[in-house]
Amino acid sequence: MHPEDPGRAELLCRLLLVSAVATLANNTPLGLGLGLIQGPCLASIGAALLVAADFGDVDGDEEAPGRDGGCPSLADQFAMGHENMKLVWQPRARRVQAALLLASALSAALSAAGLPRLVARFQTPLSAAVASLLSALPLVGYTVNAASGNWTGALSGALGVLLCGLALRWLVVPVPVCSVRRGGLGARLLPAVSLLAVLVPLAVGWAACALLTAAGLLSPANHLVTSEWREDRVHAGDVFAIPWPVPWGWPSLSGVPWTTVASSVVAALVANTASSLTTFYAVGISASGGDVPGGRALQRGSLVAGGASFLGALWGVPALVGGGQETAGVVPLTQAAPVAAARLAGALLLLTSLFPALAAGLASVPQPLLAGVGLAALGAGAGQGEHLRNLT
Repeated sequence: MHPEDPGRAELLCRLLLVSAVATLANNTPLGLGLGLIQGPCLASIGAALLVAADFGDVDGDEEAPGRDGGCPSLADQFAMGHENMKLVWQPRARRVQAALLLASALSAALSAAGLPRLVARFQTPLSAAVASLLSALPLVGYTVNAASGNWTGALSGALGVLLCGLALRWLVVPVPVCSVRRGGLGARLLPAVSLLAVLVPLAVGWAACALLTAAGLLSPANHLVTSEWREDRVHAGDVFAIPWPVPWGWPSLSGVPWTTVASSVVAALVANTASSLTTFYAVGISASGGDVPGGRALQRGSLVAGGASFLGALWGVPALVGGGQETAGVVPLTQAAPVAAARLAGALLLLTSLFPALAAGLASVPQPLLAGVGLAALGAGAGQGEHLRNLT
């Protein structure tokens, strides 16, 4: 999709919705309950796209761009327009949905059968540290590529996360707390949630870019650092929208060879399982002061993630929901209220998913700034390997 395609905001809203559901569910006694903020497993996206890359048929004209299975060029996408481009990406999206439905169903079944508990018996802290680093490599490659657009903005975002994380160690914030037992809504001082270590630098950096853009100090042609509210990414009137399941018709793998389907499903399943379990392991050690999560906790977390991934596939999310590799880095920045931070993050994700205009606004955050924040969080997460090694 080209940058102005409204479908981008729609896909983002669906991804945020499923991430919110998984995050809220996994921070209850029924889930892992260790302050995990869940997100898409990037490796599962590449695996699921196997069923789309091999077959790019487009309904309509035989000569239409993308009929041969390739992605139309940016110029062709603009020339075709939003509605005609749906004929290119929606059939592929239905195949990706079908592959992810199979992978997520297998993931939930294996979790219920006790696979995470079996893995926990043979997994060591050192092997988890190595696996966690490997699972984060796709994110590192993406963020480095995005940061290269403007290293000044990227380094500013990374430095802001580290400074804000250190400052939050000594700060407390009043947080409204509703207690059913006491029958009222009150406010009390709690340790500053670690989520602010990411939100504050993003908000400050985004505001700085917006002011510089408004003052004419940044070239409008430099979309990597300018901040623009992209209302053209949202359909007129879609200020509030509830994402419904199967938005583009029922998922189908009709015509796709079984070998391609099997490769896609197995690769997505293995990638998401490895990413989720190692991230659960690292987050558990970071949040609980060195206690290794037990097999039952890993099983609960994996089962919730598998169920959320199945719902996500129905809702058109092009990825399985696994452990968020950044969470292991954000939690130790403040060592404060990780579960409260995760629940707050889930609530914010849920709220944003219902307002496409907010999703379009998130798309206007300068990519180098976002990449710098991500690199700082991933770097802090890689540092947890030392804690994992010390437990061996």
